[in-house]
Amino acid sequence: MNENGPVRSPALRRVTRGLLGLFAVQHIPGAIRPALVKAAITATTVLICCALFGPELGIFGMLGAFVTFWETDRPLWPRVRNTLLVTALIVGSMSFGVAIAPHRWAFVPAAVLIVVVFSMLYNTFMLGRGPSPVLPMYAGIVGAFFGVDQHLGWSLVGLTALAGTITAALLTVPLLFEPHGPEERAVARAKAAVAAYVGLPDDVPDEMRRQIRNTAFAACDSALVTLRSAWPATRNARHHELADTLYEAQSALYSQMLTRLGEDPTLRDDVPRAALVERRPATAYLAYHALHWTSVEWFTSWRMGFVAALGGLVALSTGAGHPYWAILTGVIILNQWSHRATSIRRAGQRTVGTMIGVGATYLLSLLHPNEWWSIVIVLACMTGMNALLALNYAIALIFITPMALVMVESVTGAGAELVSADRFLDTIVGALAALAVTWLTSYRFPRKLALTQSRRTARAIDAVDAVNRAGRAFEPDGHRARVALHYELSQQLAVVERAVNDDPQLADLRASEHALSERGYRALARSWQPTV
Repeated sequence: MNENGPVRSPALRRVTRGLLGLFAVQHIPGAIRPALVKAAITATTVLICCALFGPELGIFGMLGAFVTFWETDRPLWPRVRNTLLVTALIVGSMSFGVAIAPHRWAFVPAAVLIVVVFSMLYNTFMLGRGPSPVLPMYAGIVGAFFGVDQHLGWSLVGLTALAGTITAALLTVPLLFEPHGPEERAVARAKAAVAAYVGLPDDVPDEMRRQIRNTAFAACDSALVTLRSAWPATRNARHHELADTLYEAQSALYSQMLTRLGEDPTLRDDVPRAALVERRPATAYLAYHALHWTSVEWFTSWRMGFVAALGGLVALSTGAGHPYWAILTGVIILNQWSHRATSIRRAGQRTVGTMIGVGATYLLSLLHPNEWWSIVIVLACMTGMNALLALNYAIALIFITPMALVMVESVTGAGAELVSADRFLDTIVGALAALAVTWLTSYRFPRKLALTQSRRTARAIDAVDAVNRAGRAFEPDGHRARVALHYELSQQLAVVERAVNDDPQLADLRASEHALSERGYRALARSWQPTV
């Protein structure tokens, strides 16, 4: 003690700061309202399922209702198609899990297969148009666990299919009040991002200029995809107005890029609007690159499979009653390739948030809630989770944990103490497995991943340069080349930054990778120059 109070050691101060940092809330403008709308839709689906099947089984309609997480402000028909597709994937994954459930020796191998397959599908073909591949993985692994009781397992499959279908219908309701809302917001974001780039003063640091330019490119591409996906609404006058606005924004972006390159900013006047959309690369192109052993897609997927196997086997060896929680904890921590510090933080958030959530569940169990009060608790926790998940993962887990435990208690009839103990133990096992896999894979692989991506980007740049020289930038072969380059550029700098963060010795790559990126954007900008 001193006259100012107790003296804390530097180590204690670091631990305190670290724990408090796990609960630091990030500000995301406009995140709360959409989250609450999704929470209301999820709650409505669960209540319908409870009314149809009773609270014990109906509460598990939550899994099908969670397809709301896959809604990323799409127009009407893409929204319906996407929700039904995700529902089908969830139901298919759960059906596979239930089918193999009687063979208990197959639980961990099946979980690994589910994780690797859905990770590859998501990382190869979704291109960021979803939250993560965890939901279909969760469905399959849960099916493999609860499917030991085949009647219960297949009942959950049917319930999940119904809940997903109901949710697909409910997700269309917000569009009754703003039919063109998704398109208008996407175009507004693109217009604002381009204006930010065009308005940059000359003395802005190069790194900031690159980031703002890349943001403008990404916003324009996202808006173009949103507009194109709005069929059949692509025929009405409002859609054409938005397309014209976006065309002007994209023209301003390319003109400004040419100016900053010291070239003539005059754009060719024969660019068809239909050719502006930077569509996704062909399926064969994406699959060919993803299946390479040094691709980010394959690296992310086999790492997740590794942690699923490790966590599952360790959890089974401890005699834990719900080993799927260990598998899912590890998979959730590693569902994206992130550097070691991020993995440690996420594991800490998962563990601490779960510990507090387990304590909250125990306190709630002392109230001995009946079936319908349990539904109220689950829906309240689900609303809190929706509102907080994007703001802070640890705080959201305080709500996720009671929700998950009450659902399991409702379906299995297990006691709160036993389920809570399993949740805590399995979370520790899964988090430690994720950290072990992170450290084992963070030294040899980052350089290989970065160099592979650089070679892909360089080949794409050469292809665009070739069609530019031939004056075929907006012909079919030129369009394919530009699409491929857009895709590779969107991957390249992200891969390099993650590689450098994982292995600081790779910092020397930054300069050459930034130069390669500049070459790529120069090639895209020159596509818009008049042909000689």
